[in-house]
Amino acid sequence: MRSAILATSCGLRASLARRTPVARRFIHSSYRVLASEAPKDPFADPAFKAFQEKVNNHEGAIKAIMALGEVMKTKGFDTSKQPSMTQMAKMAMDKELREAAQTLMSELQKAGVDPKEAMEMFQKANSGQL
Repeated sequence: MRSAILATSCGLRASLARRTPVARRFIHSSYRVLASEAPKDPFADPAFKAFQEKVNNHEGAIKAIMALGEVMKTKGFDTSKQPSMTQMAKMAMDKELREAAQTLMSELQKAGVDPKEAMEMFQKANSGQL
């Protein structure tokens, strides 16, 4: 009996030692890098040019934009980068800032800019698309 167990274990070891090699493939995928056109000038966008022309032709809109920027700076907000959610909440709660924003929107309407169009331009400018 013992010889049978030894023969079986020796045969098992031999079969394990003679395993056929298994080809292992690791499939990797990576992002395809394609050539694309150079980024276009954001100020060449016709929608932005129309917006800019309307604002430039109305002195009250320019003053309101400058006033809003000054209020933001005096309140300690960095106007060179997009505000965080906390900063946006603080801005919404600040009475002086809200008044400056409302004045800006009313001046933009007087300049002939649709409020939705104005918000779209400001969002594009904040996200870096413009």
